[in-house]
Amino acid sequence: MLRNAELSDIRSALRIACSSRRGVKPGYGYSKVLKFFLLLAEREPLGRHLLSRELGIGEASVRTLVKRLREGGFVEVDRVGGCVLTEAGKRALHQLLSVAPRMRDVNDLLRDLALDRYAYAARLRAELRDVVKARDSLIRCGASAALILVVIENKLVIPPGGYGEDSYPELSYLKKVLGVESGELVIVSFAGSKRRAEEALLEWLARLLLA
Repeated sequence: MLRNAELSDIRSALRIACSSRRGVKPGYGYSKVLKFFLLLAEREPLGRHLLSRELGIGEASVRTLVKRLREGGFVEVDRVGGCVLTEAGKRALHQLLSVAPRMRDVNDLLRDLALDRYAYAARLRAELRDVVKARDSLIRCGASAALILVVIENKLVIPPGGYGEDSYPELSYLKKVLGVESGELVIVSFAGSKRRAEEALLEWLARLLLA
């Protein structure tokens, strides 16, 4: 369950970008839409060629994504500069970051807890009623393995056993880097490639936003 009641813009952007039209789905999924917003948050404007490279999809799919989000009022396109977020796009981005305020590659932080070659993590402001179910859902989204961590008495721990920073000191670094606070979660997605680890987590996050 998400704490944030107002997520209408990011939900609308996900639905508009990924809906089937005339029975045909676009050549990308929810993860690419969230990544699109995060890329523009880092640096805008961005052109189709750079978006294609960063998103890992063809330029035809980028055109579809941009066209749909432009029609939805989330981006504007300058033929010279590229895509920029509109006010609605900035609201959608703000709503995304209100749920997952920090996301990053954490390969350099996890050693004993590394479950595959690459790891990508998100600090999450949400309540998950079933941690095991959420972990399994992440794997269905493409992760090879996953960790869901909670803050208990100001320490990051692995439920249900409660192993935490005392057993795995690297968790204290993870908590510090992500800025995790009491009542928040950390979601870690593992995969054989960096892109796959990130995409699995973003796909899972998008489904959480839409739930």
